[in-house]
Amino acid sequence: MKILLVSSLFPPDKGVSTHRIAFFAEELGKIHEVDILKFGNNTCLDGKIKTIDKSYFSSLAKTLLNKKNIENILSPLIERYDLLIVSGPPYNIYEIANVAFNKKIKFVLDLRDQPDLIYSELKKSSSKILLKIKLYLTNYYINSIAKKSQFVSCVGGISSAITQTYFAGTDTKVINIHNGFLERDIYLVDTYRSCEVDTTKIVIGCVGSLHNFRATNDLFKTFSELENLNKPVIIRHWGILCDEILNQIKQYRNITYEKCPPIDRILLLQDLSKVDAFLLPCSDDLIWEPTTSVFDYILFSKPVIFCGLRNNEAYSILESVNQPIVTSNRIKHIDEILSRTSTRSPEEILSFSRENSFLRFKRGIDEVFDE
Repeated sequence: MKILLVSSLFPPDKGVSTHRIAFFAEELGKIHEVDILKFGNNTCLDGKIKTIDKSYFSSLAKTLLNKKNIENILSPLIERYDLLIVSGPPYNIYEIANVAFNKKIKFVLDLRDQPDLIYSELKKSSSKILLKIKLYLTNYYINSIAKKSQFVSCVGGISSAITQTYFAGTDTKVINIHNGFLERDIYLVDTYRSCEVDTTKIVIGCVGSLHNFRATNDLFKTFSELENLNKPVIIRHWGILCDEILNQIKQYRNITYEKCPPIDRILLLQDLSKVDAFLLPCSDDLIWEPTTSVFDYILFSKPVIFCGLRNNEAYSILESVNQPIVTSNRIKHIDEILSRTSTRSPEEILSFSRENSFLRFKRGIDEVFDE
């Protein structure tokens, strides 16, 4: 079977989404013939990795204005494939799925984020009424295309449940394909166990981008509690940090922020094995938010300092694997929590591997062509 995997980014592009798409391409490529279509500075439909001019997708309005041009450009290409897998955001990339539908080619939508992320990101700086209108229109656009798909894949159980509610009374199927970790990571971290414990300071690791929507009162309360500890606190961060959070950290004398450069994943896991605890800031209004970093953290049995909305996807994952969770009101007891030893078997977290999750995706695709 010939599959065209469509995404705005693909390696060597940077970004968390590229890991997901690269994994799909690698695993599907073991069974099927897989090509890639991604955004580029111009359109080039030759080779295994093809590009479509990204200017067509600079906004939803621009995409809709160029709807016919996009169809004329891509129709001859799409007709060569048995299936398209289209991954968003940006959500207007789903217009390529509309082209497939018009050419009677089957497609799957991969929904990496829920569109209310737009509202959460901009609620501090934009009109809430306009944001709600934009959210409504974005949801309407996504769902109108999703109803034509073979199935929709989402990141996390909560996101999948939210999406499924839009299709009550229809045959549209929704599958949870969370980002997870590679199975090999479980066994790698076992070799990185550190015996050295420095009780004179607390080193906290944080992985992932901390944008404005994660700058919550709960996070700032956590910083305040860490500032009041009787030993220095070092936060080592691999990712982007917004100015609002950085400026808050700079106010404290007991907290040192260390921005770490991007490194190879194996080296990252080695570095994470050397910290005492992890920091997981989440938004205060996105219940589906998984944050990819939670899958790095559950590879270790170390406490996770959690900030943001309780019982969201990330919090539920931590609870399901009995990860020690430290909320802002428990920071004062962190020494006691750190002194407890906690171990678990690889089998206890294996269900969160990408390979395990991918089996659901593969079954969904197999069912499409078994009908």
